[in-house]
Amino acid sequence: IEIIVVNDGSPDNSQEIIDKYAKQYKNIVAIKDTNHGQGHARNEGIKIAKSKYIMFLDSDDYLELDAIEKLYNIIEKITSKILNILAPIIPNIKANIII
Repeated sequence: IEIIVVNDGSPDNSQEIIDKYAKQYKNIVAIKDTNHGQGHARNEGIKIAKSKYIMFLDSDDYLELDAIEKLYNIIEKITSKILNILAPIIPNIKANIII
C-alpha cells in the first residue's frame, strides 16, 4: 500500500505527525502544500501516485482496520470477472484496460 498524505496548510502540528510517520515507514509520502482546497490537494497526490488504485480519505473519515484490504479483494474479483466476460469480445482487453 502506498500512502500519500497531503497537508493542505493545516495550522496545527499535523505536519510534524505526518513527517514522523513518513520517516518511519517507506510507503508513506508526505506533501506539504498551502491551502488550495480539497481538489488541488487530491490532484497533487494523484500526480505522484504509483499505485494501481487510488482511494481518498479526509481527516474526518474513519475506516475499519481491514477496510482497504476488503475493498481491494472485491475490486480484483470484479475486475477479473469483467475481463473474463469481455476477453472473447474485445481483443487485447487486458492490455488496454485502465482501472
